[in-house]
Amino acid sequence: MVVHIFYSYIIISNDKQIINSLIYFMDNETQDAVITNKKKFGAKPIIYILIIVIIVAVGLYFSRGMIAATVDGSPITKSTLNKKLEKQFGKEVLDALIIEKLVEKAAEEKNITVNDEDVNTEIQNIENQLAAQDTTLEQALQTQGLTVKDLKDQIILQKKLELLLAGEINVTDDEVNKFITDNNLTIPAENPDAFIAQVRQQLNQQKINTRAQDWINEQKSSAKIKYYTEF
Repeated sequence: MVVHIFYSYIIISNDKQIINSLIYFMDNETQDAVITNKKKFGAKPIIYILIIVIIVAVGLYFSRGMIAATVDGSPITKSTLNKKLEKQFGKEVLDALIIEKLVEKAAEEKNITVNDEDVNTEIQNIENQLAAQDTTLEQALQTQGLTVKDLKDQIILQKKLELLLAGEINVTDDEVNKFITDNNLTIPAENPDAFIAQVRQQLNQQKINTRAQDWINEQKSSAKIKYYTEF
């Protein structure tokens, strides 16, 4: 902000007092050079010198945003970092973004929305599962480089996809019984209905996951997707 203010003052005025105030912010060597040139050439050349100094300073200021790291003073630019990331993960990330658009479009066409209560319930379930593993949601998100908002967005997208496929998924009693038998599960005497409901939910989720991949492939085939980059 200071740089911009100085720059504006230099452009709109040749007042010597302003030049003197600008000199105050320079180091001793720069002050001496400016004062010498001021005496020798007058105010206008000093203004040009100051403009150049400030332009360089502005360039250095904005260049900070282009540097990802330095190693013994040698910079690694964000451009280099982004190229590496794009080469390694670009295809997967782009595919995920395409799927997200397909789901959002289909959900909008069918007026499908996900309310906050459903999202919070899912987050609570995740927290309970993580607690059983002696970890917290915050730790798990930090490990994956995600925020709570990122998690909520993922849950909303997943819920929308589940709602889109809900009418196509059905788990029968025979399938529940077969799963229990095949996995040598014992139905508890206490609250057996909750146990069966949990098995049914697990089978339902498996079917959704299987159908989801087919649905995504179908949507990709019917959508007009144009790629403007190669990996």
